[in-house]
Amino acid sequence: MNNISFHPILPVGVIVAMVIVGGFYMVRILARRQNILPKLSAFARILLITILTAFITARPMLEKRDAEVMLKNLDILFVVDTTFSMNAADSEPRRTRLNAALDDLRTFTRNLSGSNFALIQFDNRSRVLSPFTQDISTVTGLAENITTPKYYDGNGTAVGDSIKDMASLLRSSRKKDKRKTIVFFMSDGEDTRSSDANFSELKGLIDGGAVIGYGTSQGARMKDGYSGYVYDYETHEDAITRLDEQNLKQIADAMGIDYVYSNGKNNLDFTIAKISRYARMVSGIDHNYISYQDLYYYLSFPLAILLLFEFMAFLYRGRL
Repeated sequence: MNNISFHPILPVGVIVAMVIVGGFYMVRILARRQNILPKLSAFARILLITILTAFITARPMLEKRDAEVMLKNLDILFVVDTTFSMNAADSEPRRTRLNAALDDLRTFTRNLSGSNFALIQFDNRSRVLSPFTQDISTVTGLAENITTPKYYDGNGTAVGDSIKDMASLLRSSRKKDKRKTIVFFMSDGEDTRSSDANFSELKGLIDGGAVIGYGTSQGARMKDGYSGYVYDYETHEDAITRLDEQNLKQIADAMGIDYVYSNGKNNLDFTIAKISRYARMVSGIDHNYISYQDLYYYLSFPLAILLLFEFMAFLYRGRL
């Protein structure tokens, strides 16, 4: 889809003033005592000079979208755990686990730009927030608005709840020619509700990626979203949620990808470098790329002809 937009090279007030001056001069031409045909000819020339000058200084540009560009051949799926335990603030430096995960997501999109990105979140249920898209701002914007459910609205955590949605998006990526499918599964691994899901069924759909762990083995309390912390009625103390690395490593092994612990100290550099090795540049249509083509030079030639004619007339008659 192409549109014309204007990018003035002079202040709008100056352009308006030039149009007013041109209009004033055309009124003077009409007031002259001379034959009608020369009068109309001069009026038409000044009118065209005024219009062309106004358009050229307004700098019309053709806005082109859906351009064919060179893009990375990566489809990157983010799967973000947004269960209530991700509210625990034991990620460095004193961030919640969810905030740390979203910071890592932004790091990946920034360093792997040019790829397609998709986003799934899971808590009480799994939701596809975005299918694969080249629009990084869509994915990061959706991620910025991710929240965890209220504690009393939760029904436990089953990290396998996301598998069905993951399989659907991964299969759609697999249908594309010459694409590499990458998964970043971001979770604390805490599994409080049984699930029959088997991550190994995704292994043949994934080319690379990582399961990324958040939290600590010592654990942390969780604010209940109201005025205190979640209470454990069995221990009669504040509930503690802990990173379950064993569970996350099992998930990573099942999918055939790495397990990486995120500690907020740029330890994802190796993962980014490893994924970058899969990347190849391929031709594709970028629906968000905007290019601009100047149109003023199409107007410059007729304006030059008119100005030259007026200059020659000035030399011949000794006046405009």
